[in-house]
Amino acid sequence: MSGEHEPIYIVRNYLVGFLRWRCIMCFADLLVGLFIDTILKLRGVPDSTRIWSVVAWLFNPFTFTIGTRGNCEPIVCAVILWILICLMNGVEYCRHHSGMV
Repeated sequence: MSGEHEPIYIVRNYLVGFLRWRCIMCFADLLVGLFIDTILKLRGVPDSTRIWSVVAWLFNPFTFTIGTRGNCEPIVCAVILWILICLMNGVEYCRHHSGMV
């Protein structure tokens, strides 16, 4: 057997890819929480309501389970919320913060 086809390498590559994907989904979940807070701040919502809204997203077992099992839902939510933030702030804000300056 060659080195790259040994079972230990196959298992290792699978686990690294699997864990990397889960970390991306968890990061996207945190990003959605940040975007929720940003949108509510732009709308002038009081701090206590903003905090509870972010907590409701981050500690919701339904969304957390979906995200960590490999579904792309947190990425879709993050993209949609980013678009809303850009629309609320205008085109120049979006160009500056997305690296398209």
